[in-house]
Amino acid sequence: VGNKNSKTIFVMNNLSKLTLKKGSKLNISAGLNKLQMTSGSLIEIGENCMLEIGNGAQLVVESGSILHFKVGSKLVLNGQGALLHIKGNLVLDSGVLFEPISRGSSLVGMVKITNKGYGYGDGKIVTQGNNVKMKFVGNGKESYSNLQLEGPVKFPFTRTSSGKDINQLIIDNSSVNFDGTGAIVVGGKVSLRGSKFKSVDWAKGNGKGLIYLGDNLDIQQC
Repeated sequence: VGNKNSKTIFVMNNLSKLTLKKGSKLNISAGLNKLQMTSGSLIEIGENCMLEIGNGAQLVVESGSILHFKVGSKLVLNGQGALLHIKGNLVLDSGVLFEPISRGSSLVGMVKITNKGYGYGDGKIVTQGNNVKMKFVGNGKESYSNLQLEGPVKFPFTRTSSGKDINQLIIDNSSVNFDGTGAIVVGGKVSLRGSKFKSVDWAKGNGKGLIYLGDNLDIQQC
């Protein structure tokens, strides 16, 4: 989508569907390029496929739309200005490791999940099988933020979801932002290492941080 010398905005309308077959790649080029999914649209990142978002570019998953990762798929947020904004449904198949990464020496970009309602976003994580892991390795606790939660975001586990639990949530070497109502709501196996959790400057309120409802929590140097 787009190139470095242009500002391209591509909008997927209701009932639009984009499916990546095995080994293919969806690239939103660095610059001011944007792919916006409106309600009713769907992107499937197929087995062993890649979604790459360049520095300054963004993919916005609006309320009512679905971004679906299948096993072996990869997410590259290449540069601190790369953004994946989840306002709709992030669906993870059985065996998926959801781990935003960058290329070479580039900083990793941001995953932002907004679940505030009232037209601002209804971001939701949905797991469709077993052994799903989510891993966020950032740029350092005092560096560019790689994860932002706006409103209470539930990482699936038995007490918050009728679906499958995530196997593990890892936040490592990260700077995590919350708005005034932001929270990570999670249970099960959770590891927080060398990370900083803070409110964004514009937040009204202090955010709720971590709401943990399980019995397997490991916190180190946070």
